[in-house]
Amino acid sequence: MKKILVPCDFSATAVEAFKFALTLAGQSGGEVHVLHMIDTAVLTGSSSLAYSYSFNAKTIQDLEGKADSYFKAMAEAYTTPNASVQFVKKMGSLVSGVRQYAQEKSIDLIIMGTQGHSRFGVGSNTGKVVRHVSVPVLTIRKEPEKPVKKIIVPVSVMAEKDFYQQLLKLQKFFGASLELLWINTPRTFRKDSDIKADLEKFAREGNLQNYSINIRSDFSIEHGIYAFAKETNSDLIAMGTHAWKGFIYLLAGSIAEDLVNHVDFPIWTFGLSNVAVPAA
Repeated sequence: MKKILVPCDFSATAVEAFKFALTLAGQSGGEVHVLHMIDTAVLTGSSSLAYSYSFNAKTIQDLEGKADSYFKAMAEAYTTPNASVQFVKKMGSLVSGVRQYAQEKSIDLIIMGTQGHSRFGVGSNTGKVVRHVSVPVLTIRKEPEKPVKKIIVPVSVMAEKDFYQQLLKLQKFFGASLELLWINTPRTFRKDSDIKADLEKFAREGNLQNYSINIRSDFSIEHGIYAFAKETNSDLIAMGTHAWKGFIYLLAGSIAEDLVNHVDFPIWTFGLSNVAVPAA
């Protein structure tokens, strides 16, 4: 986690994400990139092209000035000598801007604050980033109060090599144990013995160490994961997510995105191809 990106809209949760990024960068000797996207699509013009240009130019200048003021306040309040910080402003939409910046700078981890959403299956901006970037994304409402030592990994029978690799990096960085978790629901109910065999296979294929196997029953996977997290006093949920779009996304949704949007808990996600079916 040498390069950490924090997309920042200067909200309270974005500041919490920045504080946590500084903590992690301090541990790894890394650097934090704070990216503020100015979405030019919201700048409407008028019937006069000259007036429209003048209005937009002044508006952009004002927005850039406000961003610089916020950056300065954040730097004065929170930065420490232990982590290098870069504050960056760019024009464009959030998702495409974050995706492009992460690729250009070889970002290892994106940390985002999330304020949630009123309905399951309807994506917030944070949820859209989770679905559409290939870099691991860690979402939080507030900076964790204690070190990450217990990571919940909701799984099914399939995973991908890249997911295992990223999960092992995450575990090693925090020095944490893994709680492999299967949620039995009325729709997907299976025998405990079959589930245990599949979870053991999952662990072998990923060469996982320092893990335990857990099986719980609930009416939905999302609520089962969250209930287990509270029951075990765990520190982080780590799971894969798909980049489904359009009609198939409306039908299938994303368990990872639902959790990101609705639970007050740190969640680490990694994008998977559409052919595999880990628990998201």
